[in-house]
Order: sequence, then C-alpha cells, then structure tokens
Amino acid sequence: MIPDNIKSIFNFIDFLHKNIDNFNTYKETMLKVESLQEQKSKLNHRENFKNKIKCQELQTKIDADFKIIKKNIINPIREKVQEFNFCDWDDTSSIWNNNIGIINDFKQNFEIEDVSVIQEYSKKYIEFRENTNHDYYQNIFFNGLDEILEILFNFFSETDLKKIPPFKKNEIKPVQKDEKSFNEEIEELSSQENKFWKGIPLNFVIEHFKVFKETTNKNGETFLSDKQFISFIKKGFLNHTNEKKQTFNLGSNEKTFVLKRFYEFFNISVAKYNHPNKKERFIDLVINSFDNWDDKESIKYLLKPNKTKKNW
Repeated sequence: MIPDNIKSIFNFIDFLHKNIDNFNTYKETMLKVESLQEQKSKLNHRENFKNKIKCQELQTKIDADFKIIKKNIINPIREKVQEFNFCDWDDTSSIWNNNIGIINDFKQNFEIEDVSVIQEYSKKYIEFRENTNHDYYQNIFFNGLDEILEILFNFFSETDLKKIPPFKKNEIKPVQKDEKSFNEEIEELSSQENKFWKGIPLNFVIEHFKVFKETTNKNGETFLSDKQFISFIKKGFLNHTNEKKQTFNLGSNEKTFVLKRFYEFFNISVAKYNHPNKKERFIDLVINSFDNWDDKESIKYLLKPNKTKKNW
C-alpha cells in the first residue's frame, strides 16, 4: 500500500498536471518579467539619475506583472502544498527530511499493484515539467521535489527512466506574430457593439466579468481560462453562435459565488444602463453560455441578493 505521504505528493502532482494549460496562459507575463529583469540588470543605478529613475520604472513594471504570477500560480501552488502537507513550504529541507525515509521504506515494502500507480505519476510529473518548463521562481522548492521524486520514480522504472527535465526559462517563447495575445483580442472586442444590451458598453462588460479569469477557486484554479473568457464574451455578448458553452472551474459550493457576479451585473444594468428590471435575459445569459447548470429554475433561485457572504 502506498503510504499517505507519497499519496499526498501524488495529489499535488495531480494538481500540477491539471493546471498545465492554466499556468501556460501566463507565459507571456513571465516572459515580460524576465525581459524587464534583464533590462534592469544592464543599468547601473548608481551611475546617474537617469539610470536610477529607469530602474525604478522597470521595477514598478516587474512588481505589477509578478503580482499576477504570484496570485495565479505561486499562491495556488503554496496553498496546495500546505493542504496536502507533505512538507513545510517555508522550510524546503523538509521536502527531503519528511519524505526520504518513507520513500526508502516503501521501496522495500511495496505491493505489485502499486507499481503501475507510481509509473503513472512519474509520467504525469514529467509531462508537467516538459509542458510548462518553468519553476515559477520557486527553484529551491522544485529542486527539492525533483530530488526525492527521482529516487522514487527511478526505483519503479521498468526501463531507464526519462530523467526529470531541467527548467530552461530562457526557452519560453513569446506569442507568435500571427497569434493574437489575450490583450490584443480583448482590445478588439471592446470596440464592438454589445448585442446583449446595446446600452451597456462592452468594455464595462469585460471589466466586470474579468474577475473570472483573474480569481482562483477553492482548488487553486482560475474560474475561467483566457480562452474560455473570450469565448464567453463572444457567445454571450456578440452572438457568436459557433462558440461552445464553457464550463466554470468550480470548487465545492461555488456556484452561488459565481452567480453573485451575474446578479451584480443585473443590478448595475438596471440602475446605470436602463435595462428593464427583469432577470430572464440574465438567466438565459448564464444557461446559454455555461453548462454548469441544468435548468433555469436553479439559476433563478440563486440569482438573488445575500445568497453568499463572500465578495468578489
């Protein structure tokens, strides 16, 4: 039987693997951070006042972009480490100290059905590393995790195990010129007419609902990816019928929290943009754009004030 500590590490690997696409949506932001850091490193801020001012300006930009990475990647990773409790996030030596003895004991006392499980998680972790190729500025943590996982995975490999690939941050590729970045696409959409209700500017709609792609749920995932968010705007507000329904990434009991944002949109639309005080159109917006709800009645019941105390 696989020990609880190793199961906890595997739960963490599941989280990482599940978030490959989500984390990769921030590659452009990480590329910006590293480009700005490189620019700053070439300036001697003690040389003259111009360099000093430029360094401060670059650091302000770095801090703003790093805040996005911290909120959407680093903090969710830290929270999952704390939840699964296989080490102390603030003491990276605990990755080795808390687990190496358990791993060595398990190598001598495993059951045959455990082997395929270990091999599957080896594959998942390597896929995560190859497809993200970034340590998210947590190299000490991931180096420690690699160290114990290589000991575990190598022992249960039927062939020469594919070594856990090193991070190569300088290989992050910028968005290709023939691809639109999220910001470019949003800028284009903002200038179009809102088909849902012409009196509501589309840039207001985007700003109101952008929290879905900037806020993480109880599982450490954003409620919507960039692509899902753009699809929602196109389907819900521009009548792009070819767009598919999206699925909110929800933790336990978070449907009401999501609907609260739609209820706030309803209130603002009535109070500020002269929309009739009727919810049917807003209920249709939810049911036609997302597949998390089966019927309108369940949405109608929850699309009310004070259904949750949690605020966006």
